[in-house]
Amino acid sequence: MIADEIFQKTPKGRTEMETKSDALSMRERRVLILTNGERTAALIKEQSLFSNIIEILENLEQLGYIGRLSSSLKPAAQLSAGMEVSY
Repeated sequence: MIADEIFQKTPKGRTEMETKSDALSMRERRVLILTNGERTAALIKEQSLFSNIIEILENLEQLGYIGRLSSSLKPAAQLSAGMEVSY
């Protein structure tokens, strides 16, 4: 389930953060900022207050700005939090 997925910026995403090329919408940029390799999609949704977070994350992933971390690499704090969010 995508709510439990953790995303990280790709080199393209890090470059976008530095250059601010205006290629992304305000919402996409906000989600890119919140994507740090530690937050789950559910936590990004909570912090961004955007209801269409799955769509934004999938779009950023398709465009190559972010990628999913392997589930075995999830930080222990995220796993012990037991976050459950349904969309």
